[in-house]
Amino acid sequence: LLDRANHVIALSNSEALAVHTSYNCVKGKIILAPNGVGAAFFELPSLDDSVSQLQPVLFIGRRCRQKGIDVLLDATERIIKSGVAISLRLVGGQYGESEFDDFFEARVRKAPLADIIEQTGEVSYDRIPALLGGSSVYVQPSRYESQGIALLEAMADGRIVIASDLPAIREYIRHGENGLLVDPENPQALADTLQAVLTNLQQAVPLAHAARSTVKVYTWHRMLQTVLPLFDSS
Repeated sequence: LLDRANHVIALSNSEALAVHTSYNCVKGKIILAPNGVGAAFFELPSLDDSVSQLQPVLFIGRRCRQKGIDVLLDATERIIKSGVAISLRLVGGQYGESEFDDFFEARVRKAPLADIIEQTGEVSYDRIPALLGGSSVYVQPSRYESQGIALLEAMADGRIVIASDLPAIREYIRHGENGLLVDPENPQALADTLQAVLTNLQQAVPLAHAARSTVKVYTWHRMLQTVLPLFDSS
């Protein structure tokens, strides 16, 4: 399919490189066109010094190994054992990984996680901005991302974001400037970072303000300006 395609759209530079090196796709046909963020995500007020640790930490994504939700559960258990208050709100549904689903369900039904996790299941897309607005901290502990649209939306909503240190994510998150990056598959690193944020939310608020400024360039209009001409030239 890559050989037959006139153009191949990549969501990030790292994805473009992977397509070229892993599948020997000709560089000239790979077009960089990141996804955009809807205007509704910029409408909520930014965080200020009134942020509360009582708000749940938010995760949005498919329930699958790629998204690293198991790493988040490991990290959360470590935070609970340290005595720091935390709750999780998990948004998203199953992804057909039955073995992972069985592991996940058994895990969240047991102490100490059972009493601090809220699962919404799948929700309509128009509810996402408000769900983000109900949290101060958004966590994306993925093992792989081609771009990470939910993470960009959390940044647009002006949330404090903690994410895996992955090539695609490093293209827009600068550690300590507009978000925090941790080694993927490292629950202790995630626990340490998340605990540090939760115990001093006010200090992390500037990260949220910088995050919102960063993603203003990720618009659907910008993507369309790149993609639509490709159909005329094909």
